[in-house]
Amino acid sequence: MHGVDTLLSPVSTDCLLEVVEEGIHRPFEPFLKVDYLKPKHRPEPLTLAPRPVLRPTASPRARLSSSVLLIIFTLVSLVFTGSLSFAFFGERNSDVLGDLLKGAAAPLPTGILLLGEDVDVDVDEPSITVRWSLIACGPGMVLDGSEGIHGISACGLPSRNISVFVDDAESPALVFSPSNIPFLSSSGMRSIQALSQFDADYVLDVHEAHLYPMDRYSLSTTMFALDTETSSPVPIEALHTIHETISFSVVSSDSSTYHTLSDGSRRSSRELHLSVSRPTSARIFIFSLWATNWLLAHAAVGLILLTIRNEEYYPGDSPALAVLAILLAIPRLRESMPDDPGFDGVLIDTVGYFPQMAISGICAVTLLFLAAKKEMDGADGALGTDVDNRRSAQA
Repeated sequence: MHGVDTLLSPVSTDCLLEVVEEGIHRPFEPFLKVDYLKPKHRPEPLTLAPRPVLRPTASPRARLSSSVLLIIFTLVSLVFTGSLSFAFFGERNSDVLGDLLKGAAAPLPTGILLLGEDVDVDVDEPSITVRWSLIACGPGMVLDGSEGIHGISACGLPSRNISVFVDDAESPALVFSPSNIPFLSSSGMRSIQALSQFDADYVLDVHEAHLYPMDRYSLSTTMFALDTETSSPVPIEALHTIHETISFSVVSSDSSTYHTLSDGSRRSSRELHLSVSRPTSARIFIFSLWATNWLLAHAAVGLILLTIRNEEYYPGDSPALAVLAILLAIPRLRESMPDDPGFDGVLIDTVGYFPQMAISGICAVTLLFLAAKKEMDGADGALGTDVDNRRSAQA
């Protein structure tokens, strides 16, 4: 034991270290190396570099194709918009009244006619106002210096005093006198439009008003003319109106009639039948808005189903905002319909606006209920978790 203690003493350890350094082998050499006695070297923690994200880069050919498509789309949009703008020039260049007068005067060799230059339809009244112009065509009937009205050289103002009566009115709607038409100093022409025009109001038959926009209105009226000086009948050869207004299409047809007076004589007159309906373009636009409102109502129902099926979908975020936007959009689209009627129970509201608003409102209330339920379930779950944690801590 004395030898072992001597070997393990500090002096013996130093000697052994010196021997080891000199390369002399000893039994305890592995345990006495200086490197073994040093503390072990701890490696630095391994850090992984983030994996680079490979982003697809578009090839030059793909970028060129996108640019070409964008240029083509822009050119098509410009051509389409420019083509539509020519419609305004076409309407400006067309002489509706001239064509109407030409068609009315062509079959007449001579005579007096009334041209309906404006038709104002008011469904709410309900009434229709027609602005009539007194026109004479043919030799011996036209006032000198008034030829060429609406571009028709054979037509102008009447050359005689004429009184025009509408239906069975006792007073004339128009008293025309050629002597009241002044001469134009520069050319000697005579034409004052207001002195040969009058307005006539009629009551519409509105038994189809609830069928908007498929509603149709009709009326019938008679007119006769008398010579103001002699009270002799002046035959009215034609009654014609324009065919298109802002919101309606007008179809007119006239026929020759007569009245039997108390003395047994006959007085010639003219009867007019008017049929007023919505133009096809207006009907297409109205039904497009009506269908869009139904699509919005169905979208509100779809949001409800999406919220119920997807548990992670929170009903208080985008679904509620979308349904609120639908509730605001449906009335605005309803008001955008041309010449829209009031909310009086017309057919398009019975099968459109009223159920659409009811469905959207029910969807909004349902979303609010689902949002409140999810909030309450979340609060109950948080409370239960807190109680379990407290019990675990006490145990």
